[in-house]
Amino acid sequence: MLSKVILFVSTVVVSLTRESMSECVISFSGDAMLRPTVVRNVGSRSVNILPKEPFFKYHEGEEISLRCDRGFAVPNSVTGEIILELNCLNGQVNGDYYSNKNYECNTVTWNIYESIIPFTWCSKPLQSYIVAQPMFLHSKLNILAEICYSFEDRLIQTMHYVVGAKSSKYLIFKNQSRFEDYEPTTKIEYVAETFVPKAISLDSYENSQIQQWLKFANFEMGAIMPNLMFNHNEGHIELGSMIDIPWWSALRLGNWQFYTEALKEHVEKTSNEYEILAGVSGTISVPIYKESCHENRNWVEIVDDEGNKIPLYIWNYLKNPKNDVEDYVIIGVNSPFFEFYNRMDIIFCRNICHQIDWLQKAYSTFTYKAMGVIFCCSVNEVIESKRLTGLGIEL
Repeated sequence: MLSKVILFVSTVVVSLTRESMSECVISFSGDAMLRPTVVRNVGSRSVNILPKEPFFKYHEGEEISLRCDRGFAVPNSVTGEIILELNCLNGQVNGDYYSNKNYECNTVTWNIYESIIPFTWCSKPLQSYIVAQPMFLHSKLNILAEICYSFEDRLIQTMHYVVGAKSSKYLIFKNQSRFEDYEPTTKIEYVAETFVPKAISLDSYENSQIQQWLKFANFEMGAIMPNLMFNHNEGHIELGSMIDIPWWSALRLGNWQFYTEALKEHVEKTSNEYEILAGVSGTISVPIYKESCHENRNWVEIVDDEGNKIPLYIWNYLKNPKNDVEDYVIIGVNSPFFEFYNRMDIIFCRNICHQIDWLQKAYSTFTYKAMGVIFCCSVNEVIESKRLTGLGIEL
């Protein structure tokens, strides 16, 4: 009887041991963005698996591959490798050499490069920059966007990018081969330290009347493309204040937000991609009076002690994905002093916002001055007017 019990226990132990040895477990980063792709063989075929958990189990005798298109960061012994072959023998990964190790891909980092030639919409002395990342499997760079920057004004002038559908909440930047017409050269280091965020302060203006006018307006620095987000899988990008512009908050939080929300909804429904050239033009002016009785006023541009200006217009040139539909420009008046201007001087084209079908729900408030006036123009009419710097050509 005792011998039978011993035999039974031995059988159970052997069975449990074999079961524990029937699989191997490998660990991944807690950050899903840094996990490698698992390539599993299915007969003569293979399938790619994106691990949802920070671990992966595979079976005794099975061989799998791990792939990091950006190269492995961990473990150190395979740093920079793209593909790693792993087998499972006796419950050990590659004979225990790779057991109990964490596997992690390199982070996605977008860099800033000078363009070897200026963009057609960014003539010198403006500087042409390219936002891109190295591609480990190719010699070319993966280009995300193009930036035209003015060192004289210390302000971005235009930004060229493409947006597409991601979810009901976001638009994302899309990587486009059409940007490959421009070749990156020198990588720009210390971008965040060089383009330091700045604030708009009344103390920066010597003219007391300008200070008084600005008390009635709330300007703050923000990205030239608000309410758009990078796809979280696209990785980290650090631009400092390089793409920040002075926004009148009523425009940014009012009609401009209504416009971008309408664009998001339209892109989600149609799955279209829009090529966008975003830019700033002009300078805000205020009336300065020479006499206390408020007669003999002169218009003076708002320029602070360091020469920084506040743009009058913030605009988006949207290139329609369908060639049979006219392209257009959405223009926001970035000023709370709209009523001081001659309306015909400010709105310099035939307003066609009502003709853009996806703006039907949004444009009804575009003439409300307290929310920031927005008007829409055909591209040809804007080019002929020569009112928007950086929009002298078509994309």
